[in-house]
Amino acid sequence: MKIWWSILLHDRWSSLAYGTPPHIRRSQYDVPLPIPGYLSDWERDHEANAVFIELMNLTDVLDHCLEQVYTIRTETQGSSKNLELELNKWVDSLTGDIRKIIIRGSNLNIPGASNLRLAYLATRLLLWRIDLDRERQAPGTNAEQMANRVMEARRTAEDIVVLVQELGEAQLGDYWLPVVAFTFSATVTFLIRCALETEQAAGLAQSGSLRMASDLLDSLRSHHKNFGWDLGDICLAQHSDVIDKLLKSEPPIESSGETNVELRQNFVPDMAFIDDMFPSTWDILQIME
Repeated sequence: MKIWWSILLHDRWSSLAYGTPPHIRRSQYDVPLPIPGYLSDWERDHEANAVFIELMNLTDVLDHCLEQVYTIRTETQGSSKNLELELNKWVDSLTGDIRKIIIRGSNLNIPGASNLRLAYLATRLLLWRIDLDRERQAPGTNAEQMANRVMEARRTAEDIVVLVQELGEAQLGDYWLPVVAFTFSATVTFLIRCALETEQAAGLAQSGSLRMASDLLDSLRSHHKNFGWDLGDICLAQHSDVIDKLLKSEPPIESSGETNVELRQNFVPDMAFIDDMFPSTWDILQIME
């Protein structure tokens, strides 16, 4: 069963990373999710096994999200279960140190804890992005409600930035799913879109979203330099120049005095390099557009 769990884990998170449907469907297997009784070394590695069990349970929640993302028929999407409720039910089921990892972002000294927290935040950010995409496509969208959703999603992105900033040598040398590297790219892309769509063009260089993206890149760069941590290399290669150019961009001549409550979905700065970064294999929500 351990081999199957590993295959399932890789299949689900690779789907999120690469923007392709999972190869394994829920209806095609009957292997149960792990529980303590299935792990022969439970007593010897209690904490690490507990993290693994919850990573598999979170992966099951992610599978529900992926099913909705890759559903083509809109009527099926409309009747789908509340994905946020599924994630919240998982969080509510947690106890002890695992709950502290997810709720507080503490106890990251436990083997696999940092990877579990990043996986949770990646799933939550995906849920917000699905919600925002549906909201944009819905008729009669409320601008204030949309702005509130953007701020909630941006707060999750900030949690990812803070997590990376607080990683120490022990956490960086711990277990990481290789495909979580794409979480950093997705986070930076989301923050760039927040800056372009929701903030004043005249103050783009002072954008809080762009500063967060820059902070994330700085931390990834520091971890690579000091500890040889290479999970951030893809994000650095894709986004370093883009963020630098945006932070150095000059504001347009005309600027309006309106607030940033209404999203500027039609605002696109006169910078050709922006178009080059959005089409990519790892932005899963592009298939929903």
